[in-house]
Amino acid sequence: MCICCLTLLAQAWKPFQSSYIYAVKQLGVSEDRVLMVASHPWDIAGAMQAGLRGVYVQRNPAEAWPDYLPAPDATVTSFAGVVELLGLTGPAALAPATAPAALPRPAGTSASAQ
Repeated sequence: MCICCLTLLAQAWKPFQSSYIYAVKQLGVSEDRVLMVASHPWDIAGAMQAGLRGVYVQRNPAEAWPDYLPAPDATVTSFAGVVELLGLTGPAALAPATAPAALPRPAGTSASAQ
């Protein structure tokens, strides 16, 4: 499900926490089962503030993660890198139920939305 479309229904735009919280509720899963993957640091930071995990897709090596934002849970160089990160290959990549709860949450962080 596209979080961008859900932000219209939530009447809140990313990176406001309420847009991500609304999307998670519509998906019917807990925050720890949702992974925000994007190439925009501000978008990932907003999702992480809402209790989601975040993966930064650093497509350009010159565009490092900004020091003023909390670090993402992981950084990859392509969306294919996300598939590798999650260990999803072959037919298993097509079955959402097989997606592992990868990327353990860093110590001292909470999965509950604020």
